[in-house]
Amino acid sequence: MEVFQSLDISLITYSGRILASALALAKTLIKIESTPLYIDRKITEFILSYNAVPSFIGLGEYPYATCISVNDQVVHAVPTRKPLKRGDVVTVDIGVSYKGHCTDAARTFVVGKKSREKKNLIDAVNIALDDGIKAAVAGNRIGDISYAIQRAVELNGYRSPLEFGGHGIGTKPHLDPFISNTGMKGLGVKLLEGICLAIEPIAMAGSIEVFVDEADTFTCYSEDGCLSAHAEDTIIVTKTVPIILTRATFSGGNI
Repeated sequence: MEVFQSLDISLITYSGRILASALALAKTLIKIESTPLYIDRKITEFILSYNAVPSFIGLGEYPYATCISVNDQVVHAVPTRKPLKRGDVVTVDIGVSYKGHCTDAARTFVVGKKSREKKNLIDAVNIALDDGIKAAVAGNRIGDISYAIQRAVELNGYRSPLEFGGHGIGTKPHLDPFISNTGMKGLGVKLLEGICLAIEPIAMAGSIEVFVDEADTFTCYSEDGCLSAHAEDTIIVTKTVPIILTRATFSGGNI
């Protein structure tokens, strides 16, 4: 596993600040008639303006800086020219690499006012993210994170697809270990102080069965057309409270 000691704290922190600020920008761009492709272009420009690299581009031949999943698109959705409409549930997932230091984060939004149904779904995945992060303490195991996420998702009446989960991160966008969104306490790899993880719960309002679009080979849909929400942060494991790298934004300049 990639360990914190081999990373530069100032560089990984700066990478996270760029990403958090890119997500804040995305929130302002998610409006009626805006298109995922336009949002992707603006986020790409923003990341490049900080001398950083959109780390998703070229990852498994993926061509964009973001995955922008709408409604029944669960994850990895290719940005399209289809305009957003009122009530759409939109997840923006972004990866940033700054001088070889990678961070990864996602948030789910609603175009216009949230219905109670959509608010509950997004609240559930955000709670699961926070609970998963709290469990990422040195001495715990990957299963403790997975259990915390599963418990939060299911207590709120949703379920997580088995195919997707979090992962290690640091000098590359994806590293070991895989972090399932379902699991049992006390199982899996032991968490060491300083490892960098991307924790990313997904909550689905219906079936957890999914399929991949045969045309673009990336976009993943819910089989029954149900809504889903996805949230993600990059963290560093410590002996006490994990350091969350992808929540503190900045308006410009250096840290």
